[in-house]
Amino acid sequence: MDDVAQICARLREERVRLGMSQQDFAEVGGVSRKTQSAYESGATAPDVAYLVLVSARGVDVQYVFSGKREGGEIAGHIELEALPGFGPTEGPTTILLPEFLVQRKIGMASIASIRWAFNPSRAMEPEIERHQLVLVDVTQSQLSDLIDGNTYAYTLWGRPDIRRVLHRRDHWSVVGFGKGAESTDVYKDDQSSLEIFGAVVGVL
Repeated sequence: MDDVAQICARLREERVRLGMSQQDFAEVGGVSRKTQSAYESGATAPDVAYLVLVSARGVDVQYVFSGKREGGEIAGHIELEALPGFGPTEGPTTILLPEFLVQRKIGMASIASIRWAFNPSRAMEPEIERHQLVLVDVTQSQLSDLIDGNTYAYTLWGRPDIRRVLHRRDHWSVVGFGKGAESTDVYKDDQSSLEIFGAVVGVL
């Protein structure tokens, strides 16, 4: 990987190529203009969630990091698909991440079964921040196979969220982080409204 100064210069170059001001670009990336300026000067490094957001707006993230335009593979990196309904509404649905980082986060899970997602709510804060990028194992998507108390990506009545899922005697509960966290109960007659997409196996 090139040195930080070159990466920051290419990030600025991409912003200019897209004809955007620092303020506009900061809004796309979900950060303040001051933070955007810090990224471009090299004072602070951008996080993964920011890079996914600006990539969806047209930034060539591969070029920013390597100096090479899209079209060629980067050694040691893997491409992951977005979990449907949990990624950006526009733009690319894949991201490129260092394989060693993904492997370290997912443990024994197969990379082929991993999708990425944005956490859409604040229910799991501070454990998982809103809009933070998470890795989801889509093989763990059957209610009958869920591990009580683990964290899952799901939709309830069509609304996507990420929370812990608890198995009660006569119903399921989806619960946020911490003692006294908000809980929603799903009884057997409404169980079809709860669709599990997979288990959260890593947070970036």
